Amino acid sequence: MNVFLPNRRLTLAEQYHGLRARFPSARCYLTGNNKKLVWEGHLSPGPFSREYLVRIEYNPPATPDCYVISPKLKKLAQGKRIPHTYATSSDSDKTQLCLYLPKQRHPAKYAEWRPQLQLSDTVLPWASLWLFYFEQWLFSEKWEGGGAHPNEDDAGIYYED
Repeated sequence: MNVFLPNRRLTLAEQYHGLRARFPSARCYLTGNNKKLVWEGHLSPGPFSREYLVRIEYNPPATPDCYVISPKLKKLAQGKRIPHTYATSSDSDKTQLCLYLPKQRHPAKYAEWRPQLQLSDTVLPWASLWLFYFEQWLFSEKWEGGGAHPNEDDAGIYYED
């Protein structure tokens, strides 16, 4: 966040440099005439966890989307509906994670993620934490991460645990 101008949105170039500084081995690039940022890298939520290939797509003014590309989470879940994910087609190779409540869906219109925040300090740590709870869920079948879940049809209505 910019401490001098806290309400100024970070540019894609600033997001890019923040991601490259924190994750130098990851792939990060701008596309679509420099209007969309894409980051792909590996995250592991713990020392004994598997490694996940994660992808962030950020196309302002929309909020960033976060996907797990591999391993295939649906395959790991063995047919069980994975909590805190958005609905995707059954043949989709990637799973979109629900990491924060979007402003338009928050009852008080509060944004948990804002464009003044660095993706490297918010979305990626949130994704790593999500993966930690996912691995716990695979073992216990109980989601310990709390929060609001999208409905199965992703109609935009959330419910609390």
